[in-house]
Amino acid sequence: MLADLTLGGKILKATISGPDWVTAESITLFADGAEVETVEISKPVGSQAGIKATTLWSLQDLNHKPGSFYVAVARGLGITEPWWMMMPPYQPDSPVYEPYVFAVSAAVFPEGR
Repeated sequence: MLADLTLGGKILKATISGPDWVTAESITLFADGAEVETVEISKPVGSQAGIKATTLWSLQDLNHKPGSFYVAVARGLGITEPWWMMMPPYQPDSPVYEPYVFAVSAAVFPEGR
């Protein structure tokens, strides 16, 4: 899965893409390391090949402050097929293992750092 965050004018655009064997469930936008908003992705759309979701945010609606930076994180179901199973962690923090996949975009600095 790939998370891409771009800035066009005053609009942030998150695009999540990947193969059909990876499912995207949500996109979360972070500003300066703090969670701003999570957008759920419907299962039929999130499991298709290619672009799984596109989400737009206005810097004005986000109460953008000079010097802030933004990152998009996509999260989805773990891969359970035998050709690419997700292995449990070496030091688990719970006896129940719930595999997941995620993708993190590069940071976007609207002021062009």
